[in-house]
Amino acid sequence: MRKIKTYIISALLLAVFGILAYSNTFNIPFHFDDASNIVENPIIKDFQYFSEPSNAKAFPMYNTFKNRFIGFLTFALNYRLHNLNVTGYHVVNLTIHILNALLVYWLVLLTLRTAFFSVKCQVSSVKDDNSLSTVN
Repeated sequence: MRKIKTYIISALLLAVFGILAYSNTFNIPFHFDDASNIVENPIIKDFQYFSEPSNAKAFPMYNTFKNRFIGFLTFALNYRLHNLNVTGYHVVNLTIHILNALLVYWLVLLTLRTAFFSVKCQVSSVKDDNSLSTVN
């Protein structure tokens, strides 16, 4: 039970630090490629292109759309929910990044539980115990 509490607290701290680090960006306007990918992009403004992507062939962003389908889908969902309100895009983006950070944290925890790492840790702790006993 104690380990679970530690994991939950660690995950919450990871999320809180992510929010604190990026909370000052919520009102920053679109920049760099946001104009072409969001503001001027007709593909994200109509969901028909996601059910039938070949209908978007006439648009200059078609190749990018094919290669970044999931990214464009998140832009389309954002557009449907927030229109061009930049804060909504930043909140969704931060949420996606925090969820990915939590997935990486979970992956590291699972990796460290494998037999390889548990044997390495046991050997390492035995060495540490032996070195402490020789010092005394």
